[in-house]
Amino acid sequence: MSGTAGWRDFTARLFAQNQFAIKLGLESIAQALAREGSPQRAHKAILIAGTNGKGSTAAFLAAILQAHGLRVGLYTSPHLIDLRERFRVDGRLLPQEIVERVGRDVLDRFADPLTSSPLLTFFELTTLMAARLFAEQEVDVAVYEVGLGGRLDAVNAIEPCLSVITSIDFDHQRYLGDTIGAIATEKCGIFRADVPAVVGHQEHDEALRTILALAPPNTRLFGRDFPETESIIEQGSRSKVMERNALIATEAARCHLGEAFDQGIAQVGLARARWPGRMDERPGSRISARGRPVTYLLDAAHNPAGVSALFEHLDMAGIAAGAIVVGAMADKALEAMFSRLGERGVAIFGVTIENARAATAEQLGAAIGSQLWRGAGSCAWALEAATHESAASGRPVLVFGSIYLLGECLTWLGVEPDDLVSYDAGQ
Repeated sequence: MSGTAGWRDFTARLFAQNQFAIKLGLESIAQALAREGSPQRAHKAILIAGTNGKGSTAAFLAAILQAHGLRVGLYTSPHLIDLRERFRVDGRLLPQEIVERVGRDVLDRFADPLTSSPLLTFFELTTLMAARLFAEQEVDVAVYEVGLGGRLDAVNAIEPCLSVITSIDFDHQRYLGDTIGAIATEKCGIFRADVPAVVGHQEHDEALRTILALAPPNTRLFGRDFPETESIIEQGSRSKVMERNALIATEAARCHLGEAFDQGIAQVGLARARWPGRMDERPGSRISARGRPVTYLLDAAHNPAGVSALFEHLDMAGIAAGAIVVGAMADKALEAMFSRLGERGVAIFGVTIENARAATAEQLGAAIGSQLWRGAGSCAWALEAATHESAASGRPVLVFGSIYLLGECLTWLGVEPDDLVSYDAGQ
């Protein structure tokens, strides 16, 4: 089996490993890496953990390192519309045939419930695939985004040359603990006593205290060792949070490159960096009353802190939506995320995401609790209705919440997987 049918068969088999759900612990992935010849040792590895900003920081860091002439692997999760988004080399998705070949071999070895030992979960399998793909592609350095937590996440089986932590907030309390201190402790599990670390801005004093207690001696701390400065990235749609993530990435690149680091080259890398689904403006085909296409502003704000940061940026930038589309997983703090949406004064539409964990129409409506709530349905229904609403005002449709929601939206907009680059060399 080859081509599109083969790819679908492969991805279906890989996603079937989700039945094993989340399994925290390093024993299985460590065994599998060793049996594969420790491919992660073929390149230097930088690990990035945190609650918000991991993905954008990883993309910014990879872009800066690439601008300095390195061949860079980038492993992130989850993906928006295509599994290959998890495995980028020099900002681009690897071809299907390469990912499928390595993926099938990994599945044959570690995904059979009857014969595989160790038996790996979906995320362990993709982490192993990333290590093998990056070794095969002969990258100089790979940036690995932690999936959940840090201490027991599969990525933490990879020994880093640098550890990076972005902002820490409440999320995934079921697995990480109910206090900021407990969550921060899990994130700090990516630290190594003799490996340098870079730590970003922290809103919670408890997170900062925990980090300071657990961080290695050679840690660079936001605000203490590298200050917040005037804008270092010029794209106006990027928020204060994205600015901070760019600063974290720049400091991480400085630590990794040492004397080879050049601030001017770093800024070139940041200008070329892209992170799809984060303050991501996309044109549509419908023409507004102002004679221009209706645009869609997509953001993966999927917890209360992320939503707060999103609207802080929109207000500061003077961006007003013509309609709002939301969707989330049922285990999120829905009321804290959505209860103040009515204050925006525009129609609100919900998407019942095609995922077993997704919030229902009833759950979304109860959390929003506004007369501006127009109900929930498929992604196509919500976007069509929101587009009609926004066309009259000429304002963008704001879409935010789960990454799975953004994936459905991008598919509806006709975005192709290979368009989702994280480095635009043409800029």
